[in-house]
Formats: sequence, structure tokens, C-alpha cells
Amino acid sequence: MALRARPYNAHQLARFLDLDYKTITHHLRTLLKNELVVRLGRGSYGAAYSLSEFMDANFEHFEEIWARLG
Repeated sequence: MALRARPYNAHQLARFLDLDYKTITHHLRTLLKNELVVRLGRGSYGAAYSLSEFMDANFEHFEEIWARLG
């Protein structure tokens, strides 16, 4: 949800979500591997992440699934 609002780097996202940096980087790697987020710019250190075009186009489906889990 946070990445839908704006891009964040891993450190910013960890602070925003009040989670451990290593937890965030683990999840970002998983989301990258599954093409749900994209890394903006070159390199990995300090890079910002955003939703992929696929995830952005299908976000309503994600929200439906998320609502069923809650």
C-alpha cells in the first residue's frame, strides 16, 4: 500500500512501516523476483522501489484478496 502512494527506498520504507531494515529488504527481493515491484535507477543500494506496471494495473484484484484475508 505504501508503494502505491509513492516510491520509497528500503530505509525509508522501514522507517515508514516501523519495521526492521532486513525484513524490508527480504520482502523487496521477493516482490522484485515476482515482478510486483520495480527498482528505480541503477544499483541496489539506496534505490527507490515502486509498484510494477502489472501490479499497478491489477491493484484492485490485490485489494479484493487483501479484504478477504482481513
